[in-house]
Order: sequence, then C-alpha cells, then structure tokens
Amino acid sequence: MGSTAFAAYGLFGLGMVAGWLIKLGCFGETLAAGTDVAQLGFIFVGYLLLSIVLTISTLKMNKVMFVLMSFICILFLY
Repeated sequence: MGSTAFAAYGLFGLGMVAGWLIKLGCFGETLAAGTDVAQLGFIFVGYLLLSIVLTISTLKMNKVMFVLMSFICILFLY
C-alpha cells in the first residue's frame, strides 16, 4: 500500500507542477493557449476516489496511517 500511495501522490505532484509550467508558458505559447485548467477538477475527483480506497485499506493497518490518509481525503475535498 505504501509504494502505491507514494507513487500515485508523487505523480500527482509532478503533474500539478507540469500543468502550472505549461499554463505559465514555459513550454511555448501555443501549448499554453491550448490548455484548459478546468480539467484539473477531474484530476482532483480521481485522486479523491483513490484516496478513499487507500484510506479504507488502511483500516487494518496502524491508526497513524489511517489518520494521514483521512487528512489527505479532506485535503482533496477542499
């Protein structure tokens, strides 16, 4: 479970940074003009669902991991 969570959230972070850099025009103006930042909401919903599944899977692990995953779910709700 740990490697799945670390890999998924690591890729999420890299994707967020790449999206911000594209929108700022670091990879060219034509790519920046073609991006739609409203699609980021779908990514948040997808990672919220993943976080809920991972939180449920931590119920049989220690309580600290469950609390951390619960906080991550709350983070994606805001």
